[in-house]
Amino acid sequence: MMLEAERCQTRAASCEKIADQDSAPMEMRVRFARKANFFRIVARIDALDETKRIQDEAGLRILEDARFRQGSSGFSPLIQITLAWCRLRG
Repeated sequence: MMLEAERCQTRAASCEKIADQDSAPMEMRVRFARKANFFRIVARIDALDETKRIQDEAGLRILEDARFRQGSSGFSPLIQITLAWCRLRG
């Protein structure tokens, strides 16, 4: 979900601010720098998952539109298998 990726980016920015403070102990700064890096990685993964989900949904819509173009005969077996696979993943 894109909201989750944005939330992780916000957390990474907060951790990075703490890591940049000169008044904080070095141990704390290192810990927060690592947390910021972790949240950036999680945000990237969440954004990629969301992009993949959107692409899968778009592909499913294209396949479902193919049914209407084909007429009342329904889907071909290959399209039926692909649709079932997409639904299982979603």
